[in-house]
Amino acid sequence: VPIILHRELASKIKTVTVQFRHGKWECSITQEVECKTALRVLKTITGFDINSKQTVVGSNGYVAENPKFLKQSKAKLNQLQRQLARRNKGSNRWHKTKQRINKLHGKISRQRLDFAHQISRQI
Repeated sequence: VPIILHRELASKIKTVTVQFRHGKWECSITQEVECKTALRVLKTITGFDINSKQTVVGSNGYVAENPKFLKQSKAKLNQLQRQLARRNKGSNRWHKTKQRINKLHGKISRQRLDFAHQISRQI
């Protein structure tokens, strides 16, 4: 499995988990790193609330709207699930359609993870 190292390794590798998920290979590497003390002391504290309309609402007035990635992909997902229901179970086309559904679910999952990462970096 080819690897793309997007940052240098901090120490030696403890464990590696390799998975084939949603049509792609993924690798999770665990390392043991010593934490340094805090560089600065925070002067204010902000609370955050999670709800369904807005993903995150902060006590300082910060609001992040919920993009609803599943709702955006619902039409395509419904179409693929109807196709799968009409296929003969276990046939080659059934397996191909099943892979396409799995790939779409993976895309939705990655969109959600990316959005959560962007919001956490903004905060």
